Amino acid sequence: MTRIGLLVQEFAFDYHQYHLIKEILSWEEVEIFFLHTPTASNARFSHQLDQVTPGGLNPKVFGLQLKLEDIMVKKAFHGGEKLAAFSLEKPQNSQTISLAVSHDQAGRLLIGEEELEKIRDLELDLMVRLNTAGNIGGKLPEAAKYGIISLHFGEPGAEVQGPPGFWELNRRSPSTPFSIQLHHQVGEQRTILLRGEVPNKYIYLQNKIALQDESYLYFTHFIRKIVIGEPLESQGEATISTQQLKVPNLFQIIGYQLKTAGFLGKLALDRAVLKKSPIWIVGFAHKPYEQFEPAKSIVIPNPSKRFLADPFVIKKEGRNILFVEDYYWDKLKGVITAIELKGDQYEILGTVIEEDFHMSYPFMFHYNDELYMVPECHQTQSVRLYKCVDFPMKWEFQKVLMPNLNTVDTNIFQHNGYWWLLTNANPSSDSYDYSSQLHVFYTPDDPINGEWIPHPQNPVVYANRGRNGGFYRTEEGEIFRMSQKYGFNFYGKSIHISKIIDLDPERYSEESVGEIQPDFFKKIQGTHHLNANDEYTVFDFVKVDKIK
Repeated sequence: MTRIGLLVQEFAFDYHQYHLIKEILSWEEVEIFFLHTPTASNARFSHQLDQVTPGGLNPKVFGLQLKLEDIMVKKAFHGGEKLAAFSLEKPQNSQTISLAVSHDQAGRLLIGEEELEKIRDLELDLMVRLNTAGNIGGKLPEAAKYGIISLHFGEPGAEVQGPPGFWELNRRSPSTPFSIQLHHQVGEQRTILLRGEVPNKYIYLQNKIALQDESYLYFTHFIRKIVIGEPLESQGEATISTQQLKVPNLFQIIGYQLKTAGFLGKLALDRAVLKKSPIWIVGFAHKPYEQFEPAKSIVIPNPSKRFLADPFVIKKEGRNILFVEDYYWDKLKGVITAIELKGDQYEILGTVIEEDFHMSYPFMFHYNDELYMVPECHQTQSVRLYKCVDFPMKWEFQKVLMPNLNTVDTNIFQHNGYWWLLTNANPSSDSYDYSSQLHVFYTPDDPINGEWIPHPQNPVVYANRGRNGGFYRTEEGEIFRMSQKYGFNFYGKSIHISKIIDLDPERYSEESVGEIQPDFFKKIQGTHHLNANDEYTVFDFVKVDKIK
């Protein structure tokens, strides 16, 4: 039986805290204790997600902003249920221990030896920090076998934090970081168990919901790992901040409102009035990757009412064939189209795969002298396999390689005696963000009928370079993973290039070796895909323009 103490300031919880507690209470092998630390009169600030510094003008103005956004989220973004407060009645078979605490001027939680002894007497295995006010330090982490696990928003150890996701959104940063930390010894150091980044949304409360959807999923996961005794790996150390939470002041809130209104206004103008949308375009160069210069490449004009993206080139039977996502605006979906490359010339051959659902990212691989494709089919919640039966135009569906997987943009290749599947999965059923998490699966058998085993480090990348954006393998066997980097509310801003260093059933690592910025043609806003064989390099880029 694992004994867990939940550090709570009050018994009113937000949506994600409430469901985390309900999940823990459902585990049969766990005994729960509520460690109640009511706010002391001299408390300077709180780490509760929805609480800000009490008193003064700034919190009141910020509170009005939250009420306005609450209405917007409920009406426009359909996330109102995740903004509600939940009261938790005392569960059966649990105890509540009230602790007398105070805070120093820097915001640290102060707890006396007598109160610590109350906790030690419980013989806890783990404490979970939920909505307790103040930085936790001193001897408290040593009162439980594994210490205190907590969820933090912003950069680990950031000196100034505040409403989760607000300052990153106000700065127009592409993402908001979070980390799961384990504080298990006296002092200010914490072990980082996981770092992640979630793309920023349009407005603060929408951003907060997206951030919590993903972070609480992994927070629950790591608590569960401790309960069942799985080993934990460190991703570094963080030092507890002693700085006060920073609530935006009146001028900062007005600035945020103006930025947000300007952004949403321009978005509405482009889409509703000017009828502009992001238009992807494919280019190619009759040169290998090492000699590739995007500014000197050849552009394939989009067919009417369509756009081309996600190019992969392969040579078979003496022909270089480019396979692309071919998106039809009238159908609101993509199909897979083949284009033959001959020197600096090209010929669009036509559609090779079309389904009732959207398709893109036509990654291909050879196995037993056969050619296979795993196009992105995220609407089916699976990884689907197609076989080429008459190159290049005829393909047949073979099987679902991985069912019930919320995933996009899959690469499959062989390396060091294993077959590897690198994909952008998101385990959260509430989130459809695929831009940050790279998950790896492997099989020692074959890629068609083998069992795909999840890598123990998953997600092996959780950052603004996680999503696959192409692939290149040198003749010497070096593997380069092209990945997409997003901007603030802009999908496909640049191409990040990483070299895979370690790839085995226990270890994955890659190092950054370059980045391609969208500066090679005039008036382009982004680029997000690159692939090459020994004769051609292919890529895409995006403009915001009218559909033609």
